Amino acid sequence: MIRGILFFSAFFAFMQISFADILTLNNGYVFKGELLSKTDKNVVFKTDFGEIKADLNSVSKLDVETKREAVLVSSNAKPKEEEPKKEEKIKEPEFNLEKYLQSYREFVHSNVPKGWEFRIAGAVEQRNTNSSTNAYRASFNAKKAWENSSEFFFNAYYDYAVEKNSLGGKYRTTDKYGAITNYKYFFSGTSWFATNTLAYSADTIANIDDQVDEIIGIGRKFKFFDDTLLINISIGPAIRYVNARNYDDHWLPMGTFVQDFSWQLHKYVRAEQSLYTGGVVFAGVGLSDVSKYNYVVNLGLVFKLTEVMDIAMRYFYSYNNVNSPSAQKEEERILLSFELPLK
Repeated sequence: MIRGILFFSAFFAFMQISFADILTLNNGYVFKGELLSKTDKNVVFKTDFGEIKADLNSVSKLDVETKREAVLVSSNAKPKEEEPKKEEKIKEPEFNLEKYLQSYREFVHSNVPKGWEFRIAGAVEQRNTNSSTNAYRASFNAKKAWENSSEFFFNAYYDYAVEKNSLGGKYRTTDKYGAITNYKYFFSGTSWFATNTLAYSADTIANIDDQVDEIIGIGRKFKFFDDTLLINISIGPAIRYVNARNYDDHWLPMGTFVQDFSWQLHKYVRAEQSLYTGGVVFAGVGLSDVSKYNYVVNLGLVFKLTEVMDIAMRYFYSYNNVNSPSAQKEEERILLSFELPLK
């Protein structure tokens, strides 16, 4: 019986020691017992011989039961003070011209059909007719060329102005608008072409409510200076329909001469006369009455301002005698045009 009591006493003492905390110092001393507290500077350890307070720098090893260590650390550790959050400054995006131009090119290329070139233009003009006034012009152009086979041009425009009398008062509101299409078909292997032009216009200055022209011609393209200068010349018959006030003749067969050119003077400068930009040298005379004639001269100097905009100076002169004797026949305009090429 006594042996049994001694056996169980020794067993429980062994178990207590086996599962005790162990503190090992740098000098080699080892203590078994219970960890009472632990801070950033020292530890307090209970042994059978009493409590030991040891500097943390002198402790080489501390084996503590996991659960109790977590409780001791959490109860003795000082809560960390939260650092004040720094206000983050929101950086404004910097404007990058190259990225903008790249995104613009990608947008244009994804929306403009392959092989086509579009142009949107807005202009301020000085107009001289029976009075002088400032006017405004908007236009849209389209162009497509097939290799050595054919070319197509389209131009639509609208002009608006408020003319004033000599006293500076409002005289009348005037506008002009119209559309032009031109198609050239090149004969195989040559610079010769057949051409067809169809145009519609209305002009309140000349009291023309409706005017339609269809021109059929034969022409030739001339190339000079390493193809930087291109000239088209054509001649042929035409028919004009006119619906004008105080004018009873509506149909007039005509003979026509048409010339347009484009000259790339510099990488950033181009001189031109073309149906595409609303400019052309045109002369038409009535076949049945040579006193009925019409001619137009239009010149332009285009500067490539940036990849997304051109600026152009244009001069336009027109004399139209196919109208009422009392109607306005002569018109002169100087335009400053801002143009957006899309291709």
